[in-house]
Amino acid sequence: MEYFIGQVFENEYPPEAAAWCNATQIGHIEENPDGGYVIVENKPYIPTIRDQINSLEAEITPRRLREALLNNQESLDFISGIEERIEELRKQL
Repeated sequence: MEYFIGQVFENEYPPEAAAWCNATQIGHIEENPDGGYVIVENKPYIPTIRDQINSLEAEITPRRLREALLNNQESLDFISGIEERIEELRKQL
């Protein structure tokens, strides 16, 4: 059987529909208020500015900090670049 976005199932959905959703990654199955199920499209994840800042902050690892304290130029440049990107994002908040 072929499956598609918007397809409705009464009472329960076949396991093959869930397998199709998992394999294609374009949709997932949600329960309808009336008790049936429907295949709905996956919305792309768009990180918030705060998420982007948190991700950048996580890149400043203890190792990078330690190397920067030892005047490792590569680590100093890396941390400086991240801090500049974080500052640009904070201006958008």
